[in-house]
Amino acid sequence: MGLEERFKKYGMEYGKFNLVKNKLSTRRDLTVFLILDKLLIEERNIICIAECDFIFFDIDDADAELIAEDDIIDLCRCGVFYDTCECSLAMPVKFM
Repeated sequence: MGLEERFKKYGMEYGKFNLVKNKLSTRRDLTVFLILDKLLIEERNIICIAECDFIFFDIDDADAELIAEDDIIDLCRCGVFYDTCECSLAMPVKFM
């Protein structure tokens, strides 16, 4: 199952930050960065694209295979989703 399908599977968890099991911060965006930091294989920037309303994360296929289901659920709960236009994980810069 690809990254897009894995994130769609947990779409109903989107934005439910209060349910994140392993909060690494009281801030949802910082929690996302800390989760991704522990998952990335190579030392490189986490953000690959920044637009006015969204940031996109540099997650390649090798990284994607290492993301556990629990991490996907927590990322969804923090506001991360799979953007089909950029074929990348993304997050709004301001979550409402």
